[in-house]
Amino acid sequence: MSSTRILARLPWPSLGRLNWNVVSRTIAQSRQRLDGVEMSDEPYPSEPPDGKVFEEREMKDYSAVSVELRSPPQTRVPSQVLIDVVSTGNWELANRVRLEMIDNGVNISLNPIFEKAALAALRSLRVGDDLSYFTAWLELCPDASDSALNPFRETRDYLWNDPSERVALIYQFGMVLAKKGYTTLVREEVIPAMEYVSPRYHHRKSMFIKNLKQALLPIVLPTPSSGALIFEEENHPDYASVAQTSVGASHKDLGDHLAELVADRKYEEAKHFLSELREFHIHIPFSPIYQAAAQNALQHSTTATESLEDFAAWFSLVPPYHDQPLEDFTDIRRLIFHAPLTNMSLIIQFALICSEKGYADLIGGQVIPSVMRFASPDVSKQFYLRFEEKHRQYLKRYHERSTASLWGKFQAVMRGSAIRSLAYAGRIDEAVDMLPPKKAPYSLSTHTFDVLNTFLVKAGDPKYLPLLGYLRAMRARQLGQDDSLLQDYAESSITLRFTSQTRTRPYDDRSESLAQTLRSIRTSFSPGHAPPHPSTLINFFNAYVDSGRSRAIDLLRRKALRSSPIATTVFVFTQMITYYRLNQHHLVLQTFVDNFYITGVPRGEVISRLKSQQGVPLSGPLAHRSKMWPTPYHTALIWHSLVAMSSTSVKVEVLYKKLIATACGEYSDHLSETLAAFSGVEALQTPPGVNSVCAAAFTPFMGKLMRSSGVERGASILADMLKLGIQPTAYHFTELAGYYASTGNAQRALFLLCRLETAFDQQGDNEIVQVPISEKEMRQTETVATSSEDPQASIEYIRPVPTSVPNALPVPSFVMYVSLMRGFLISQNLDAVAEVNERMLKRYDYIPGQNSYLDAVYSDWQVKQEGSQYPIRPLPVIKYGRVHHGDDVTHDA
Repeated sequence: MSSTRILARLPWPSLGRLNWNVVSRTIAQSRQRLDGVEMSDEPYPSEPPDGKVFEEREMKDYSAVSVELRSPPQTRVPSQVLIDVVSTGNWELANRVRLEMIDNGVNISLNPIFEKAALAALRSLRVGDDLSYFTAWLELCPDASDSALNPFRETRDYLWNDPSERVALIYQFGMVLAKKGYTTLVREEVIPAMEYVSPRYHHRKSMFIKNLKQALLPIVLPTPSSGALIFEEENHPDYASVAQTSVGASHKDLGDHLAELVADRKYEEAKHFLSELREFHIHIPFSPIYQAAAQNALQHSTTATESLEDFAAWFSLVPPYHDQPLEDFTDIRRLIFHAPLTNMSLIIQFALICSEKGYADLIGGQVIPSVMRFASPDVSKQFYLRFEEKHRQYLKRYHERSTASLWGKFQAVMRGSAIRSLAYAGRIDEAVDMLPPKKAPYSLSTHTFDVLNTFLVKAGDPKYLPLLGYLRAMRARQLGQDDSLLQDYAESSITLRFTSQTRTRPYDDRSESLAQTLRSIRTSFSPGHAPPHPSTLINFFNAYVDSGRSRAIDLLRRKALRSSPIATTVFVFTQMITYYRLNQHHLVLQTFVDNFYITGVPRGEVISRLKSQQGVPLSGPLAHRSKMWPTPYHTALIWHSLVAMSSTSVKVEVLYKKLIATACGEYSDHLSETLAAFSGVEALQTPPGVNSVCAAAFTPFMGKLMRSSGVERGASILADMLKLGIQPTAYHFTELAGYYASTGNAQRALFLLCRLETAFDQQGDNEIVQVPISEKEMRQTETVATSSEDPQASIEYIRPVPTSVPNALPVPSFVMYVSLMRGFLISQNLDAVAEVNERMLKRYDYIPGQNSYLDAVYSDWQVKQEGSQYPIRPLPVIKYGRVHHGDDVTHDA
């Protein structure tokens, strides 16, 4: 009997029950052995449990399970796992599975279901998202040879719905399909869809279509038949050149097209094209041509924010230093560092990109001082750390063998520059924090130690005493000796170099020729010499121009700009004074903006005034010299010019309130919409201990506001100055007393003269005497009828007078006497004229013909005394003569 028949006749139900009993006992014994737990010896049921305790065996819910159990289990291939996940619609999990399979080298079979994943990735895309998910799923769809009828129908419907907004997506879709052999679909649907998009995508569209047509060409040309060459020989020279040309011709990629747009100066189209390429993460090769686009962004952007974004986008495409070293970006640096408003964010962005590309050594000497001195402490510290780190990463990547030596030299130079800049800005603690540790692999220069030591001594804080010893030891270690004498000499030379005092000789009393004077001034502008006084320069300029020449003035200017910061400030101040005397106030503003950071003055007013002037010539600052921080006298000239350019008293009143707020340090200069190109440019941080407003800035307001609001407004301005801790000068009292005299208020005019003469009698060798004058006394000079102040004259930003600034009266100047006499002639008070003249002659000598203004006063006085009916003309009082220490230097104009 065969084995099959024997198996068929076996009692399978009994064997099943036997097998079940044996298995049950085995499981029980195994559990006892494994768990080590004594279990009861209760026998297990001798029969299997009845399956029909709760449900009927024939229920539909169990029939399917029983069928599955009867079939043998099957192992799914990895591609089937991915297909199952995609069919569930869990796209995040599907992407993870796909990436894991790729990492493990698993081959994924092509399947039409992956179009669903591609379409889901397509619909979830946002601007700037990565297209790799969409193209990866699309590449897993079947090739044209295995595709179904009407492939990619849902994807095409989605893309064709709005082709103008999905040009780049259609392009990627067409490139993948062309690679998969869907030639007809690309030629008849994809390319026509791109041809009908908006004309504003002309350049990008044409490039995409060319690439698609190129992709449709066969990779290998068909093999020519043996009889193809019927008339010509294969090696004929006419065909050899054609073959070489065709082989050498390559299709132009998108990066080349972008460079062509920039080369053709189509910057607006190039900007849009660049944005689209970045949006879809298309690689753009570096090229020097993008410098021109970056420069155009600085010149023609609508807002400061747009300028920053566009500049960063283009400038990041310039080649790195190791690949194609460029020049030191002269034009770009000029546009950044000499812009009307200094955009600190733009400077920082420029510096970080340069550092990342290996140009840190070239631009660090100009960038570091600007950021460290005039940015906030937090911003400057964070910037320097990033600047160093980016350059260190560049050295590690491209100069691995010499990283240590190059990095040490870089730190020694740049960190030293940062420490000196912080010291000059008065931020001593920040400068000390940047000192390298004792075991640093580099050492700072002796010049850095000298500068920091000088400012630590000047600070006079006992907490710096231990640090002074440390600096001296570090300097001695670098020089190899203890050089106290050299240290003292260095300190004195630094003090001489950076002092802001000029020569005390204001005028050239000696009879020198122009050539001798020119040589003397040239020597004064040499390093180590104190620059000449502005009056010396003005006198020379006037005489030199009168001689019909002007070349030496430009040469002096260049020498001054290259000499030292102090020489530059003196020369520029002289230049501004000259323009002011010629009533060229827009040139005063332009010269200030070209050479100084706009601080201490209303930025919006200055920029709007300059914008209203078309064709204003630039003074041409040097490209590699950063702007300077203006002195209070430079800013005072700007206030003078702004007042002179104000056509109404209302505008002067608005300017005065801005002056008060600026002096308090509480003025927030919000640029108007008309200055949108500068919107977003924050004001620079004023270094500690720097006063941006001096007494000279208040002088031009006195005359105009007294004429519009009454004589009491002059006393109010003096009171405001005292509240702000700003000491009025003789010129302010001259303006006030002269106006009192011209309006017939002899009592108050003579009261002021008496107070100043008291100071004159007590002066000794001093020019400013501590004769107390209070705000209350200034208010008491006003009449009782006008004791209530004009609401516009009220001060909203007043702070208490610092106790360190005494209220002192200046001595009466010769100009004050002349002004009072002129005022009393206008008010027809001849007795007061005689009294003031008598007082003046006690202190000053009069030589007829020596002073034209006093001669005119005497002439008009004589006419009035003779009873002439001619009206007395109010001549302007011109401030002239020797400039005293503490006087308003601006009035020398």
